Amino acid sequence: MPFAMANDVNDFIKKLKARYQTTEDIHSFSLTHHYLNKLYRTNNYWDYQAPNRIMSVRHVELDLKNKHFYDNDLHYHLGGYLVDRVQFQNDKEGYFYEKNGSTLGKTAIAQSMTRFDTAMSYFTMNLDFIAVRPLLNEPDPANKIKILTEESKNMTTLIHTTDKGIVNDYVFINEPLNLSSVNQRALSGKFVYQDYQTTRGIYYARVIHQYYDEAKKPNYIIYNDDFNVIDSVDASLLKLPEGFTPLTNDNRSGSDSDKNKLFSIEKLGGNLYLLTDESARFNSLITIDGKYITVFGGTSYKSIAKKTIDTIQNKFPDKTITSVYVTHPHGDEISGLTEFVDLGTSIIADQY
Repeated sequence: MPFAMANDVNDFIKKLKARYQTTEDIHSFSLTHHYLNKLYRTNNYWDYQAPNRIMSVRHVELDLKNKHFYDNDLHYHLGGYLVDRVQFQNDKEGYFYEKNGSTLGKTAIAQSMTRFDTAMSYFTMNLDFIAVRPLLNEPDPANKIKILTEESKNMTTLIHTTDKGIVNDYVFINEPLNLSSVNQRALSGKFVYQDYQTTRGIYYARVIHQYYDEAKKPNYIIYNDDFNVIDSVDASLLKLPEGFTPLTNDNRSGSDSDKNKLFSIEKLGGNLYLLTDESARFNSLITIDGKYITVFGGTSYKSIAKKTIDTIQNKFPDKTITSVYVTHPHGDEISGLTEFVDLGTSIIADQY
């Protein structure tokens, strides 16, 4: 099917600018949405026979001009497991941490100041009037945008090539003029926009289906629940809460500094004990049966495994670590197993 003339491109861009003129001055906003997540669960959940979806709730605040953002993402996993994650960036720094310390304890991971641009690629695609801005802001539409009109389908496609050579396809419904989908060729990602509604005077899509790597079913189904224009990101959200310790390159997992971490053992009840470090990031359970000890976890890194073994042996010098149970199948969670093997310890795992 032949492409239309440059004049047609300019005319269509004018229509788009008229369509989105009420939202072009929005540069700071908050967005709450929930979504059904397929990709994350596939890679991280132990029960491969369970339904392949988890539900998540996300609240973000963005300041596009100052490059500030706050992102709170709650993952409700099957079996009652909750991950309550936060990332933010202000003028000087950015961190990732977990409110409930499910895997990181009270540590916070420093992020690059380029994280805002990466986060933008996720958040802004969930709002159709932000997703089309590369078209509206293109200074040379006649040469950078090709137009393809299918009148029989009431559709128009704009193929935009950015200055960096990235090609994205934007498909619009002509009447009424709405964004139907965006195909990000470089990322093999397709976003489909549905259920347009007007809320607080803003007309936008409330449901977005996201497809990656030519998936036949959406990997993510986004439901935009609440959108608000704000003056700026709440300053209290752009800093680490009290009690969290920044994790820098000097104290990351697996480094020599792990040897100096302070570990302690606390009795939880009966024959069950908790072994943890001062940041509550590295946690293991141990059970004692007479003279024999079983360790659950403690195998993430060799330095952590060695520290785990030393702490147990110092606390219970008259007992023997006879077995360690692998609680997580990822390679980076079991690289410390060799320390237990060298000790003559049995390795226990379930069938999966």
